[in-house]
Amino acid sequence: MRLTPLQGDCAPHNLASRLNCWTIVIPTYNRAKYLPDALRSVFAQGVAGTQVTVVDDGSTDGTREVVSRFGGRVQYVYQKNRGPSAAKNCGICLARGKFISFLDSDDVWLPGKMHLERELFASHPEADVVATDHDSWVEGRLFHESGFRSIGLELGRSGPRLLPPDLHDWVEGKLFATCCLTLRRSALRRLGLEPFDASLQSFEDWDFEVRMLRRCRVLVVPRVMASVRRFDDGTRVDRPFSGREPTPEQLRTIRARRLRVLNKALAMGGWAAHVSEKLEAARGELVAALGADHTGGAA
Repeated sequence: MRLTPLQGDCAPHNLASRLNCWTIVIPTYNRAKYLPDALRSVFAQGVAGTQVTVVDDGSTDGTREVVSRFGGRVQYVYQKNRGPSAAKNCGICLARGKFISFLDSDDVWLPGKMHLERELFASHPEADVVATDHDSWVEGRLFHESGFRSIGLELGRSGPRLLPPDLHDWVEGKLFATCCLTLRRSALRRLGLEPFDASLQSFEDWDFEVRMLRRCRVLVVPRVMASVRRFDDGTRVDRPFSGREPTPEQLRTIRARRLRVLNKALAMGGWAAHVSEKLEAARGELVAALGADHTGGAA
């Protein structure tokens, strides 16, 4: 039987614990070397009532032993390798928190992130999601000082702001690092019993974000509160490592998965006219590129 967030072992033990708890879901696969940094960055936040769940997606390294060093502070779940979406969905299923955050096992949070988000949720009760900025590191070297600026999302030094419902920037790709998203539990339920599409082995975060933007009120904070770190550890075989050109096979896979995300977005309907127009144009470009791939033409 498939378990939903309110069934079987996934049900909260009591209402009080669910309402007072903050859940952090950490999916991981063969990242025993980097996982301790992620966990320490969570505990350094100093927020009481935190449920930290590590979902091990079939690791073959020492991930289990690494987690065991943190004792009862970490809930460890092992599953056969099914991909990042399935791991995140498993963590969501076990979540008891009023707020739910995600943290990839090679990324880290900066000090004060959870305190800032808690204050923002309290002062902006209309917000379903708080999204902060991040910097990016590749093999220990700073790659981008601001994820927002790197994609042209210029917010300057303005304070928190709710994204307009007719925003279309997301059509080109995701706006936020998933480790910078914290959602109210009530909002996460709007994204389905399994919020992440387990059939997508990449771009699942973008697909999640599209539905989040469509169904939730997102408060954006132009403040770097996390570091996205990339290491050439061989865990991303279907995508090129940062700064490298994709192989022809990787490029076809990327285009096919991007097309699937856009098709799902179009199927949702209800977008503003200019957003739908941009969606159709982006979809048409991908269809043409994939057609050229199959016929041997220039992509």
